[in-house]
Amino acid sequence: MNPYEPPQTVTEPAKGNRCPHCGSRETHLSGFARKRMNPLLFLFFGWMAILISSALSRATLVCRACEGRSPHRTVGSWISIGILGILALLIAVGLLAPESE
Repeated sequence: MNPYEPPQTVTEPAKGNRCPHCGSRETHLSGFARKRMNPLLFLFFGWMAILISSALSRATLVCRACEGRSPHRTVGSWISIGILGILALLIAVGLLAPESE
């Protein structure tokens, strides 16, 4: 890269998720299902309540081209589902493991 040469135009890759209705990438996420944690739920179940709440929450994918709306899981939702799956697997292994004397 020569600092004395003028910059060249670079086409940016398309941003956003693909709309399931029209295929456009002019989309944005809005409206998560749960915005606030219930204090009693957190008091009784602790961090597990936050993990389950974030795993089950969905955002709405809104298309600017066709005004279509569809539910969409965020990256945080997928991470929470993965952590819950690992915890369930560890519990299952712990329950099914033979006891040693």
